[in-house]
Amino acid sequence: MIRLCLGPSLCAILLAACSGHAKSTMAVHRVGSSELAAVPYSEHGSQNMSFIIPMAAGCNVPGSLDVTSKGNGLLRLLNVCVKLVDDHDDGAIYVGGALTAEFADVNSDGYRDMVVSGAVMYTDDRSGTARGIEPVLFVYTFEPRSNTYLLSIRQASFSPETGPLP
Repeated sequence: MIRLCLGPSLCAILLAACSGHAKSTMAVHRVGSSELAAVPYSEHGSQNMSFIIPMAAGCNVPGSLDVTSKGNGLLRLLNVCVKLVDDHDDGAIYVGGALTAEFADVNSDGYRDMVVSGAVMYTDDRSGTARGIEPVLFVYTFEPRSNTYLLSIRQASFSPETGPLP
């Protein structure tokens, strides 16, 4: 299992913006391209990363990030499956190869929520020329009664499950 890194993030900005000041003292955990870079490739060229998110005191949730040899990867956590990695230029590619998933208590309920952010670059898949960039933001709030995440903010032209389409 890989323990995720800590650091300043978009979650800290959201905490301050939503509440006027950051009420939560919970650390932010992150999954993204820098964490994936430390994971070795399999003999088939894929990468698989398992991790634990401490949701609250005494409540740990396992998750995984599986990336194919073509550079497409899915983050799986509880009921959520998000296309976090898109590094294969087929007309749309994530800037930096991956979105970042950050886990922090955004709504101050004592549980870590999930904020997925980054940008997608749309390209001419024949020449690779950039046609445009779209910022991406998905915010999932954790629901402790049902032990699930609910998509509460979606700012992207595509669904988080499928990723961008050219």
